Amino acid sequence: MLSFDSHTEKDKLNALIADALDRVYHGKERKRCTLSGLPGAGKTELAASYAQNHLSAARYFSCRHLTAPDAKETFLHLFLPQEEAPDQWDEVFDRLLAEKFARVPVLFVDDFDFCADEAFSCGLKKLQNARFVVIYIEEENAEKSFRKESVEILPRAIWHFAKALPDAEAADAARLWAITGGLPAACKEVDAALSLEENLRRMLHFDSSLVTFFPSLLHRSIRAPESYYPILSALAQGKHRISEIAKAAGYPNNKTDTYLKALIERHIVEVRKAENERSAAYHLTNSYFKFWMLYIYPNRERLIANPEDVMQTVLQTIDKTLMLPCVHGACKRYLQQFSYQNRMEESADIRWAATRFPQAFQPVSFTFKDGCKVKIDFICKYRGVTYFAVFPRNAEQRFTKEDVERYYRVMRRYAPPFDTRLLLFGFHRFSDWCVKESAETKSLYCIPVERLKY
Repeated sequence: MLSFDSHTEKDKLNALIADALDRVYHGKERKRCTLSGLPGAGKTELAASYAQNHLSAARYFSCRHLTAPDAKETFLHLFLPQEEAPDQWDEVFDRLLAEKFARVPVLFVDDFDFCADEAFSCGLKKLQNARFVVIYIEEENAEKSFRKESVEILPRAIWHFAKALPDAEAADAARLWAITGGLPAACKEVDAALSLEENLRRMLHFDSSLVTFFPSLLHRSIRAPESYYPILSALAQGKHRISEIAKAAGYPNNKTDTYLKALIERHIVEVRKAENERSAAYHLTNSYFKFWMLYIYPNRERLIANPEDVMQTVLQTIDKTLMLPCVHGACKRYLQQFSYQNRMEESADIRWAATRFPQAFQPVSFTFKDGCKVKIDFICKYRGVTYFAVFPRNAEQRFTKEDVERYYRVMRRYAPPFDTRLLLFGFHRFSDWCVKESAETKSLYCIPVERLKY
């Protein structure tokens, strides 16, 4: 399994706990603390690791796969190993409160839905009132009487994969990133010492984490998950309006809407709606879910009978169907951060575009009299300066002096050279001329894809 840099998440968690403890001990306003994020993003691993490294101050509790009596016994033994667990949650918490256990002030509660009866919820509230910090791990049914303070655990970015795979080509790292969606739970078989083909061969084994994680997620969070596969398949194939999804799935609109709401609650589907659009568009929240529905779901039998054939299908089509769209999305997120870092958000035009992100950033194509065609993926103007961005068209593309000069020709149609900026995103090393031009002028930015952290 790849080893990812998680210092940012750890720092955020430490800051959250320090702030919560400060509020507890100084009688300030309490907040409900949570670790949030997509399923498989690494919330449980982060919480369990913190508890393991702070045995004198923190505990981690999950009652998944435990019966009710076993859950009570496990919970009590976190603090009082020698005690015999009583039959009721009320008695468990009363015994803990009577033992003056404030020396263990932090408790992570995972899989809250598996034990979320009223007595358990009330008991956790008692702990919070007894100068104890309870951190819920992405559960919506937990006690909400406190203001929410959350640390969001994001899927790993291209930058993380490039760093974890130092010997791999940037395009191969991007392919593995798109296939797994940056979810550590889906890339347990990835080995930094192996090639893309060898990693895919391991990942497409019928019992690998890549193959089994998504169906296990559906089975533990949704009743009758088989009813949801037609809707998920329609979303993966590019059906985003509710009428299109219903038609492709063979369900009536009202039934499709009910299923979509359930998937949204479980962070598998998200809604995107621009202000200038009348109807909402539904999308899968992660590229791994799309990969699973496009390649695993229709090929489940072939994974056992002929996995090599499935691997070749993935290698031949993954760039167009998944990798390049994901990379372009990462480029757009970089542009959003670039605008913030350069204080471009102060412009009303930028704010207008950001509210419609990414729909507002549509590509524009130009054709010159000599037949030359140029495509600009993003154009935006701020304080008299026009910004142009070009995303990689394929994994082999390399920007040359001639390419940049063509983009300059397009830019001069809008403004003088000193009023324009060009941002190039690429998988490969930029030419010496591009590097020199970028260093000597303010008109060109060369951005390798492996630097994308968003």
